[in-house]
Amino acid sequence: MNKKDNILRTTMELYHAKGETVSLDDISREVGCSKTLIIHYYRNRQGLFSACFSQICHEVRLAFDQVEAPEGVSMESLREYLTELWRAYFEYLKNDPVKARFFIQYSHSHEPLPPRYRTPEATIRKILDERYEKLIEEDEHLFFKIKYMVAIANGMAAWPTRR
Repeated sequence: MNKKDNILRTTMELYHAKGETVSLDDISREVGCSKTLIIHYYRNRQGLFSACFSQICHEVRLAFDQVEAPEGVSMESLREYLTELWRAYFEYLKNDPVKARFFIQYSHSHEPLPPRYRTPEATIRKILDERYEKLIEEDEHLFFKIKYMVAIANGMAAWPTRR
């Protein structure tokens, strides 16, 4: 793992342990680098948190992109596709609990979200708009269902696991 990746990973771990109070001093001490190096890479604490959050958002989008859209455009194929998107999102969160917890905690904190941030719900909506625009108009509750689907995945991923 290179130094930048180590800084991001450590930041996510400490943010989970200490919440919004984690400082650049805490991170530099844990990583074993100078605070100046972190500032060089990320400018400030907020830039570092934004970089962590943006990395996760990018990885979530990549997970969504791996889901193959079904043939045909029908309500059934839309449901099928939504199910697979949910699975991809949940699997991403489940496979890296540190990132999952950081993502969920940070998105519900008082910290400002990075520019151009798109929620998982908004990302799913954009993906669906491209292919299912007409069907989406028919189901007025679809985006409530998507929001609920994402909330369930977040809750399941954040649930403590027994080892």
